[in-house]
Amino acid sequence: MAHAFFDDSGKFGDSNFVCLAGYIADDAGWDAFCQEWGLLLSTHGIPYLHMRELISLRGVYENLGWTQQDRDSVLAEFVDVIRKHVIAGFGIGVDAKHLRSMSKEARTLIGDPQMLCFQRILRKIVTKLQAVGYDGAISPTFDDWEEYSVRCY
Repeated sequence: MAHAFFDDSGKFGDSNFVCLAGYIADDAGWDAFCQEWGLLLSTHGIPYLHMRELISLRGVYENLGWTQQDRDSVLAEFVDVIRKHVIAGFGIGVDAKHLRSMSKEARTLIGDPQMLCFQRILRKIVTKLQAVGYDGAISPTFDDWEEYSVRCY
């Protein structure tokens, strides 16, 4: 089975940009990914990797004493784990500021921007999996996207 993990950023009403990004891997890929990811978190003494905090060295990263070079080196280790174990990464974004400036009729044709991102990313995933000869099931998981996850499932 192929497993897709998604995380969103931004909400239509209060953000200029909304996006959905994620990775897809098979069972063995996710198992190895999770094992190595957890080991890296433990090695570096951090509970999670969150770019908003990591880039600015705030939150859980604030008191680690890391320089920007240290941060980039640690981030490269996590990127290597992603490259090693996932089939592909995907990202779709919508210019919410522009969408809000459009007429109500035009916005109605486009629909909900988060759902638009999900539909587009799902299409890209199916196309990628077909290209590598996979035609089985896809198990999606959403991080903190409760409002839309039920609709997407």
